[in-house]
Amino acid sequence: YTFSVGAFFFFWSNLSINDQMLEKVDQVYGLSVKYPVLSLLMAITLLSLASIPPFAGFWCKLYILKNLILNGWVYVAALLAFSIIASLQYFHMIRTLYFSDKHAEIDIISDWKTTWIFAPIALVFFFFFQDQVLSLLSESLKGL
Repeated sequence: YTFSVGAFFFFWSNLSINDQMLEKVDQVYGLSVKYPVLSLLMAITLLSLASIPPFAGFWCKLYILKNLILNGWVYVAALLAFSIIASLQYFHMIRTLYFSDKHAEIDIISDWKTTWIFAPIALVFFFFFQDQVLSLLSESLKGL
């Protein structure tokens, strides 16, 4: 989940209009017309943050909720479920990226293209190899 947040802020920090950083979500309107691949990668990251399966964000929240409920922390689990409300903002951004009538003149910093591609692929990769990733993390944490 931390990786998803980091990837999103990396994407956001590399977008600008007339060499000015973006300040509002609505400034990315129509980005999919000028940069369709970037928009797809950004949408994948946002869907992971919104905890939509099969992305990594879904599995992270599922494991956390499951452990909280099994250990009797139902009230905390209910509070965590309110993060679904935050997902509305992610869907608003995806809607702005793809379904806006206007088109912004957004520029991207292209020095980091490999990172732009790597981050969303890693989010999808987690879905296919989650058992191996979690067992590797578990083994590495035992050494601490």
